[in-house]
Amino acid sequence: CKPNVGGQRCEHCLPGFFGYPECRPCDCDAAGVSGAGCDAVTGQCLCKENVEGRRCDVCRLGTFDLGAENPKGCTACFCFGVTGECTSSELHQDTIANMSGWRLLMGSGGGGEESVQVKHDETAQRAEATLSKRHVDAELELYWAAPHAYLGDQLSSYGGELSFRVRASGGQDGHRTPPGDHQQPDLILRVVKIEIVTKNGSHMSLIHRAERQPVVGETFHGSVRLLEGGFQHDASGRPASREELAMVLQDLQALLLRGRTGPGPSRLTLSHVVMETASANVSGPLARGVERCLCPASYRGGSCQECARGHYRDSRGSFLGRCLPCDCNGHSDACEQHCDHNTRGDHCELCREGCLPRDVQGDEPSSQCFPCPCPMTIRSNQCCVQKPEGLECLCREGYEGKNCERCAPGYFGNPMVIGSECKACQCNGNAADDGGGPGVPGSSCDPVTGRCHECRHHRAGPRCQDCERVTVAWVRRPGVTLAATVRSLVACPCAACRCDKCGMKGCDGRSGKCICKLGVMGHSCSTCEPGYYGFDSCKGCEPCECAVAALGSQCDPRSGRCRCPPSVTGRRCELCQPGYWNYGPNGCQRCECTTGSCDPHSGRCSCKGGVSGEQCDQC
Repeated sequence: CKPNVGGQRCEHCLPGFFGYPECRPCDCDAAGVSGAGCDAVTGQCLCKENVEGRRCDVCRLGTFDLGAENPKGCTACFCFGVTGECTSSELHQDTIANMSGWRLLMGSGGGGEESVQVKHDETAQRAEATLSKRHVDAELELYWAAPHAYLGDQLSSYGGELSFRVRASGGQDGHRTPPGDHQQPDLILRVVKIEIVTKNGSHMSLIHRAERQPVVGETFHGSVRLLEGGFQHDASGRPASREELAMVLQDLQALLLRGRTGPGPSRLTLSHVVMETASANVSGPLARGVERCLCPASYRGGSCQECARGHYRDSRGSFLGRCLPCDCNGHSDACEQHCDHNTRGDHCELCREGCLPRDVQGDEPSSQCFPCPCPMTIRSNQCCVQKPEGLECLCREGYEGKNCERCAPGYFGNPMVIGSECKACQCNGNAADDGGGPGVPGSSCDPVTGRCHECRHHRAGPRCQDCERVTVAWVRRPGVTLAATVRSLVACPCAACRCDKCGMKGCDGRSGKCICKLGVMGHSCSTCEPGYYGFDSCKGCEPCECAVAALGSQCDPRSGRCRCPPSVTGRRCELCQPGYWNYGPNGCQRCECTTGSCDPHSGRCSCKGGVSGEQCDQC
């Protein structure tokens, strides 16, 4: 036959050619075509499933990374179900290689394993353990557990290779693994929690079994490609899907390598563990097999695996759940953080004390707050109200003036200085013009410094807190003894209780020891007891009364809100979050409903229209 022609009678073109009898070469991208490459008559390229274009050189929408070895041509975008658009990342190929921190565990359980002492040699890139007789004779498997450097978000390692070297010696050298031992996994990838939101302890373990097994006394060079085809579920043996492997890699909690394969070896060695990954901080070939998703505004991360700033994770939705905007009324860009723009409240819906809602044109509600000029337009202790004639300052106790710019009689300070405030005169009831106590006109202390004037009752000092020092003259007065004269000069009357006025119930008449209100403690009754809150009310402190699911018996000392696990809500942590049920000491369980919601007491799913099934997973 002529070139490019085939057949018993030279009657057709060879694969990759068209237009018999000339048989011209197909103008197609070899990575994107299947079978013969193009139609033998028309020359039209025959594209793989995920490829399109005249030359089969373009990935279809929702796929990326055109490759000849890929039977579908391009890989489908995963993006945790958030978007169907992605491209190959602009990250560069990198590796993780760190032998510091590797541990040797007896068994491959979920966290209660016994750890064997390990020696690390960073120079030789090796970790080694010498086993005691108890460990040598133990029937449990021994697994090397990876340190933090290999864990966490490892999505960029998808498709990369994990290589390692293991050696077991000191037993029956040359012994191969018994057939039964081959049933044990050689590599385990584990995620303790699948859903970051719930943190309810649910887990997934994927395992890999190597075709070739190590020999005792010889160094075994192992490697595994981090692709779904090489892994299966530990419990069921079901092959892992790409989505499941991605779920594990996005929050990898454990990576275990089998360390002992023969009977009774006394020395185990692990070395040169290298995991391929991708990074923006290195130069080199591009990691074309790592996806870069075009995430919606609520998401971020190469595969949209994280919530964008100003959003939080909701348990409902596919894979990790949805990312929803923080309900902060535009006054905070991070959930559960402080409120900005002079606002306060769980949703930043209220104006901070000392601020007033700003009038907004139209029918929209006021969404801005501005500081009251009482006395200055800064964070101050004064409030104000809007009246037809203008703003009116509402001075708190101890302040006076049109703009609360000075301290009232019985108080001292300088409100016109940033950081200063008006405090009650502290003359201990011994000032010459005390007038009945702090805040009563006539109280005698300097309005700026607070120094008391004209102490009486033989008192002295800036707060009239000390007994006056006197000089006694040896004078005899008719009818008065010398001792009586001295006592009249130096004797001081009863001192004021040195207790916090908000927290004290009284004080002991002899010792001066403070007697605190209910729930209050401290030498001066100045704070709430553990498990109580609400000191600022000056009515004593109330018990937290945290419910059984709360994370301890303590609560916020101001609001009284108890610390709840993620699946529980309420001030006392007494309710299940939406999407959860079966409230108890360990929190709530996540509803097993594909769509819709469930009853918080029974867990029974309430399906939307057109959906049925116990888990709302059928049409």
